[in-house]
Amino acid sequence: MSEATQYDEIADYIAEFYDKSDCGTEDIDFMLKLIGNRKELRILEPFCGTGRILIPLANAGHTIVGMDKSPNMLKRCKEKIAQVPESVRRRITLLQNDVLEAQWGTGYDMVVLGANCLFELQTVKQQELCIQRASQSLSSRGNLLC
Repeated sequence: MSEATQYDEIADYIAEFYDKSDCGTEDIDFMLKLIGNRKELRILEPFCGTGRILIPLANAGHTIVGMDKSPNMLKRCKEKIAQVPESVRRRITLLQNDVLEAQWGTGYDMVVLGANCLFELQTVKQQELCIQRASQSLSSRGNLLC
């Protein structure tokens, strides 16, 4: 078995483990409560992983861009997205990008830095850069949720 194949298998297990271990909804419920009756927000979720936050926000009527570096996490996310109605799928865009290198875009009503995303970054400087990029991606009236 090649090293690349071994890595892919390990990464698939990590994505599966993430889905099984990180399945709470309290943070999503809180986000939806904060959003309230505002509909059709344009939301960015860097570190979207397998879609734990992304899909419920899209189900609530928001347009969401999910970004993640891991093709394995995005693969599981796509599998989940395939299970939701077409009207919800149309509101979701997934990008395979490194949050430290990619352009995030601008004008978002909300940027969600969910769960333990900052722990994925190796240094405080990388964490600061991530928060700075999140802030720069927001519209003038946008909100950052961490």
